[in-house]
Amino acid sequence: MGRVYSLLLSALLIVAMGGLSAYGGGKKDPCTGDDSELKARRGCKNLKYRDLTNADLTNADLTNAKLDWADLSGADLTNANLTNADLYGANLTGVQSGGITGTPRLSHGWQLVEGYLIGPGADLENANLENANLTGVRSGGITGTPILPPRWQLVKGYLIGPTADLRKANLTGANLTGADLNKANLTDAKLTDADLTDANLTDAVLLGADLTYAVLLGADLTGADLTGAVLTGANLYAVKSGGITGTPKALPDGWKLINGYLIGKHADL
Repeated sequence: MGRVYSLLLSALLIVAMGGLSAYGGGKKDPCTGDDSELKARRGCKNLKYRDLTNADLTNADLTNAKLDWADLSGADLTNANLTNADLYGANLTGVQSGGITGTPRLSHGWQLVEGYLIGPGADLENANLENANLTGVRSGGITGTPILPPRWQLVKGYLIGPTADLRKANLTGANLTGADLNKANLTDAKLTDADLTDANLTDAVLLGADLTYAVLLGADLTGADLTGAVLTGANLYAVKSGGITGTPKALPDGWKLINGYLIGKHADL
């Protein structure tokens, strides 16, 4: 009986020592515990659903990390390595970035541009995007004062420029004087009372957009899609058109759309 007990005790000691040696002779597994930020900085990979609110992840190596559906709101990812990291569904509101390397998986509406994470609610304070390609970028709720490429501007938290994705954007009362919205997608956008004086809306998609009482003085709508757009009370003085597609839901009194042209008093034909 004593021999059996001795053998059993020896076996238990071997198992225990084996478990300890897996992390360097007694060191704890660096990926145990509840400190999500510490886990991320240690290079732990399974961070799905983790609360990383306001986490300092500057210079962190997050290669292959599973960060899908994690809460990264307010986190600082400056200079982080996101090679093959999965951030699908992650909350990136207020996230700070710049100098990011790698190609992560991101939710629809988010892009990695020139090392910056750009999407709704991003913090772009001091971001240098002067040479960035912002084609199709989505925004809204963006904070900070970024340096933007020519023809781009930040208005009411939205990145405004050619090809911008502004679907369902709330730009009510926005000052968009001279804005370049060539080929921008403004589907279902709210532009009530917006000032679009001299704006370039050529080939823009304004499907279902609300332009009630908007000022379009001298604006260029050539080639725009006005399907279902509402222009009740809009100021179309000297508006340019031609090649317009779709049928607006409503036009200002005295205005008609004929063969792709907006026809009315003081139209620029």
